[in-house]
Formats: sequence, C-alpha cells, structure tokens
Amino acid sequence: MLFSGGVIWEGIRLTEAQLLKEKALEQGVHEKDILIENISLHTKENVLASLLVLDRAFYLHNIKRLLVVTTNFHMRRFYLTLKTFMPDWIEYSLCAVNDQTTKEDNWINYPYGRKRVELESKKLINYVKQGIIVDDMVDISLE
Repeated sequence: MLFSGGVIWEGIRLTEAQLLKEKALEQGVHEKDILIENISLHTKENVLASLLVLDRAFYLHNIKRLLVVTTNFHMRRFYLTLKTFMPDWIEYSLCAVNDQTTKEDNWINYPYGRKRVELESKKLINYVKQGIIVDDMVDISLE
C-alpha cells in the first residue's frame, strides 16, 4: 500500500499519508506492506512524488497495474492527473469512496460537503486552465 499526501490539516500533527498509515496499522496491515509519500501538497504532486516512491521500491518498469483509491468527489481530477503523468504501460483501477458529507446524493445537504465540492470544482477548472490536465469524460460510478 502506498499512502500519498504531505498536507498537515489544522489540529492534526501528522501528514495525510502518515495519518492513513496509522489507520491502516490499526486495521491490521503490516508496516512492511506500507509505503508513504509525505511531501506532496496537491494532486499533481501526489502523482509525481508517488512515482518516485514506487520506482525506489519496485522500479517503475516492473509495475503493471495499480489500484487507486480516493474520494468520489476528487476522483475526476485525480484520474485526469494520472492519465497525464502516469507512464502509459501502467494500468490502474479506480476505486472511488464516499465519506459521510460528500456522497453523491447528500453533499448538497452539508455546508462542509458543499464547500469541499465547490473547492474541488475550482481546482479541476484551475488544473485545466493551467494545462496541467486535459479535460475529459470520466465514469466514476460506484456500481
């Protein structure tokens, strides 16, 4: 497992990746089975820094397929970033997950959910405007 993310949220002493590692350890995942990338500060850096970690651990040319997990509302930007920067011989399966306030059918009901979806929309538009990604259709249905 590779957890990616260097952001430290207010009130938490760990990076995103370190926090996810701690949760995985609590669930019984062995530490030897976990890699972390904890320098990235946004989605593009998540992908680029993760490639370095994966290369150092396994050599990229040996990697054929990845399972990529992120939140449902973040999947479009993450997928398009992967499509832009991931080597084309590496295939990936996408696994979108919901949290309690940003589910497809309830995000509008929560101020936090609305804020997260609005911010994600702005980030996606900004990535396209900057030329970081090319906009494309993405099927992220959970079925």
